[in-house]
Amino acid sequence: MTDDRERSKEFWFEFDNVFNPTFGHVSGDVMAAYTSLSAHDDGIDYPYQRWREHRKLGTYPDGFRAEMTSIQDLLLFLCGKQAEVLDRHFAGDPDAQRTAFEQFGEGVLFDQRRPVHQKVHQMDAALSPDSPPKGYYTWHGIIRAAVMVGADAGRWLATDRNVGLAWGIHGEARPVQDAPDNPGLPPTRLEQLRSTWLAFGFDELDTAFDSEPWPPGFGTNAASQRAPSDFDQLRVPRRQ
Repeated sequence: MTDDRERSKEFWFEFDNVFNPTFGHVSGDVMAAYTSLSAHDDGIDYPYQRWREHRKLGTYPDGFRAEMTSIQDLLLFLCGKQAEVLDRHFAGDPDAQRTAFEQFGEGVLFDQRRPVHQKVHQMDAALSPDSPPKGYYTWHGIIRAAVMVGADAGRWLATDRNVGLAWGIHGEARPVQDAPDNPGLPPTRLEQLRSTWLAFGFDELDTAFDSEPWPPGFGTNAASQRAPSDFDQLRVPRRQ
């Protein structure tokens, strides 16, 4: 368990340094990509916000794909950089990659190297446990946009499943920032969540991410009120 967590922490520590400007290590080429995206009103959230709008308007996927072609190079560049970091840590080991996302969702990766209020590797780190994290939506939007304009669908489906799994785990675990002892979820519960999220294709993931502001099956006080079986009974209908 300790070795797994150390490996996961090293991945997220590097991932943040490569992509999160908060920590002051983002390279010039990544910052240039962010600057180009900032020409759009929603910045880095632009792919997700357009995904969301096309879903609501009924113009998805064709309208979304057409709109994302204008930022094709940016999308493929950012996904390529993400793939480089993922491969440095997990190439040939999809189980370790999945574990890193699970532990990220659980909030069990306490890291003394990180500043106060950022010591636990988790999405939208500064939020309180009951504040819905938005970063999972952003990441799903980027993945869907990138695949629409030519990124490797098989590779990014696997990653998007892990993003969704981490989101689902976060929705139940509600980790506390800077806490060195977030309990995570029981192994049996993690396996139940895996069996749901890792079976999804892109259509099912899209439908799951239509749920706001929490994953499907989670309400404002879901962590303390929901029965463990509720989410397992919620299956996103498969499209024909």
